[in-house]
Amino acid sequence: MKWLAIVHIIIAVNIFMFWAEFYSGLIFPVDIMKEKIIHFDGYYAWETSFTIPDFILAIVIIVGAVKLLKNNRDKLAHVLLIAASGGLIFLGTLDFVYDVRNGMFSLGHMYSYILLSIGVFLPPFGLISIYLLHKNLSSICPSKG
Repeated sequence: MKWLAIVHIIIAVNIFMFWAEFYSGLIFPVDIMKEKIIHFDGYYAWETSFTIPDFILAIVIIVGAVKLLKNNRDKLAHVLLIAASGGLIFLGTLDFVYDVRNGMFSLGHMYSYILLSIGVFLPPFGLISIYLLHKNLSSICPSKG
């Protein structure tokens, strides 16, 4: 489970980095993207509405992953990471569907590849995490039934 906790921490750090790079203009230079994205103002308002929920998700991931690294049998760590993995599935799927429907993968800019990596990686990782965490949790707390 250590490796899974470490990957979760890497994802949380990447969530923080995404937003730092987004707002700094490193991955999302507004002047360039305004020309590439149809209905830019609506997209910008929609995309930036995810900042706070993403930060909350990243914090939950870090808390759960650190707890799991300290104690592989910590039930709360499992619950936090299972819940956060559901958030990763939702986030990745929502981004992917929106981006496909709105041509975000054909912008001719590195931002398209970042969006694609979010949509392709997060949902399967979330599903695998839920499976592995549930399996481990079940060995810690076997059902009485």
